[in-house]
Parts: sequence; structure tokens; C-alpha cells
Amino acid sequence: MEASMLCFVEEVLGLTSTSVFIGKLNPVTAIRMAIKELGEDKEKYWLGESPLEKAKVSQWVSFTKDLHHSKDFGEGKKLQVLMILENELKNSSFLGSKAHQTLADVAIYFCLHELVSSMKPQQLVSEFPAVARWFNQAQNSTLPKKKDVKLKLIDFVLPDAFDLLGSNGNGANVASSTDKNKGKKGKMDKAKPDGKGKVKNKTDNEIKKKDTKPSKPVAADAAADQPLITMLDIRVGRIVSIEKHPEKDKIYCEQIELGEEKPRSIASGLVEFYPEPSVLVDRKVLVLCNLKPRKMGNFMSNGMVLCASNPDKSKVEVVDPPEAAQVGDKVSFPTLGDNSKYEAWAPSKVAKKKIFENVAPNLKTNGNKEPVWIGPDNKEHNFVVADAKCSVPTISDGNVS
Repeated sequence: MEASMLCFVEEVLGLTSTSVFIGKLNPVTAIRMAIKELGEDKEKYWLGESPLEKAKVSQWVSFTKDLHHSKDFGEGKKLQVLMILENELKNSSFLGSKAHQTLADVAIYFCLHELVSSMKPQQLVSEFPAVARWFNQAQNSTLPKKKDVKLKLIDFVLPDAFDLLGSNGNGANVASSTDKNKGKKGKMDKAKPDGKGKVKNKTDNEIKKKDTKPSKPVAADAAADQPLITMLDIRVGRIVSIEKHPEKDKIYCEQIELGEEKPRSIASGLVEFYPEPSVLVDRKVLVLCNLKPRKMGNFMSNGMVLCASNPDKSKVEVVDPPEAAQVGDKVSFPTLGDNSKYEAWAPSKVAKKKIFENVAPNLKTNGNKEPVWIGPDNKEHNFVVADAKCSVPTISDGNVS
């Protein structure tokens, strides 16, 4: 990987390799330091222009550091990494910017090239179509041109826009009968009785009417314009009691009042970050309420307390509602328009359509230590309750989950 990145440094950035790879620095860290010496324009291009872009580039670079030092690329780790990328790239062409490659794309590309090379190309296209599309784009713009650097060019067969109209919902192309019979005008389909004992043959035109109907999108039963974040039911709760899980050392078992008939039982992995449970008693929190109940040992958890974490997850803080918020108040996102026209989905539907899994990669804290959702428009949408923004004590440019 390092030889390939050396060429990238020389060909794309115009830097001499000796000015970058010094000491025992991680290659990506070294390039990042060198970019900052090239002037404001290149720094903005490669490291991000807005505070949001800078935060995203920084997070992805930190992600590559973890992968760079990891020797464990078993099947589970591979799928986890690819799923994180798939969720991020579903509505974006690049990792750090909406408009062009940044150091985040370059770093992830070189870091994962060996992993992707070990897979069958069409397996990646079928299971992780957004990653395949992004990787193909990255390799055609980032791959070093020097002949003595042997970095495999992976041959993807990607579905085009017309193929996707007949897709099965995950980007894998499904061939129709008209594809197979193209150019064979008048070819008859297999003869079948018409119900009256007569054999009726289907012409290509009849097949086309039946088989070329676009497949139903995964979330087509939702309002087409409903933002994903509004499908989640996030409410203000108050922790009325808390105790350690009898079987799991890192888990608290909480009873949280949400304005319902009785408090909800919710498990949270907060023991390491709040070793004294009493500091959480009577505290207001944000609770994601429409997740399917999940059993944690002998404890049934019915929801999730939202928390912020720094990139390496060494620090975790509970998200705070505004002081004026009341138990049971629902979180809204005013910058998305009138939220009252959107209904939160049922827990079973949220699980089936993997709504939270799609939303989670874009839940962040901004530079003001406020939880936000980054929408497809690449804009921040604040968590708001009682006309005021939610916040966290100290974590800026972090993740929320």
C-alpha cells in the first residue's frame, strides 16, 4: 500500500515522497501534515472547506488509522467495514465532500484495496452496490500510473441507470425476458393453456408489458418525501432508577419515564463512562422509542438512550434535552419543514427497512456540541425540543448513537 501512496503523493499532490514519509508516521497522517504546508486552497480541497467537511474527513482518516493497525480482517470485520461504507455512500458520491474526492476517499481506497481485491467483483456489486460504485470511481482517478507499481485494477460490471429500473432493490440487476429475447421480434414464450383448454402464446410485446414494470423500491410504502430521520420516534425521558446488569459488567439497566403508562426498561452500555450510576438518576435524556425490544441476558430492553462519542469512542456523553423540555416531548427537526405531517414508523417496520442503520452514519455532533442529522442535502439538521436545540457537555465533531 505504501508504494502506491508514494506515487499518489508524487503524481496528484506534486509532493516529493521524502518530504512526506518521515519517521514512523502513519502514511495518511504524514500526507495530511504535508497537505497543510501546500497552501490554503489545497488544504481546503483535500481536507475539507466547511467545518462539516473537515469533521467528516477527520473522522474517516481516524477510521483508516484503526484499520491500518488492525490485523483482524476476518469475515465479520470485513462485512462490518463494508456496511459502514455502504450506509455512508448510499446518498453520496464521496466520503468527505459532496463535490469531489478528499483525503478521506484516498485513504479509505488505499487502505481497503487488498480487502476488496479478495472478493469477487460481482459479489461486491450485488451486496454493496454503493461501495462498488465508489470504489470503481476511486480506482480510476486515484490509481497510480507508474508501471512499476502493481496495484490491481478491479473489473466491475456495474448496472447502469436503465438496469436499475429492473433491480431487486439492492442494486443487483435482474434480467427480464425482454433482455433475453431482444432483437428476436415475434419470438413466442412457452405456450400455456388460457383456462379454456386452448393454448395461448405470448408475444414479446405482452411479455414486455408484464416484465418491464419497475420493481417497488425498498421504502416505497413511505411518503416519497419523508426524511429518514422523521421515521424515528425520539422523545424526552427521565431516568427514575438505574442499576448494574447482573450478568453484563458494562451495562446499566434503567427505568425511564416517557409519559407512558409505566416507565420503560432500557439497557445502556454506560458503566465505563458513568461509573457512579447516581449521577444519571433523575436526569433527562433522549430515547429512541421505536426500536424492536431486545433481550440483554435476562433483561428486556425496549429503546435506546442517545449518546455522543468521540471518534475513537474513548469518551461517551448522554445527549441533553433543553432545560424547558418535558418528559414525553418529541424531538423535531424544524429545518426539514413541518414535522407534524410525518409519522414515526412502527418498530417492526423500522427493523425490517433498517431505518436506524441508514440514519446512524449521519448522526453527528457539530462544532457547537449539538447533535445533528446530516441529510442528503449535506446540511445539518438540529435536534430540537421546546423550540431549543439539544446539546452534549463537551464532545464536538463526534458521533451520535
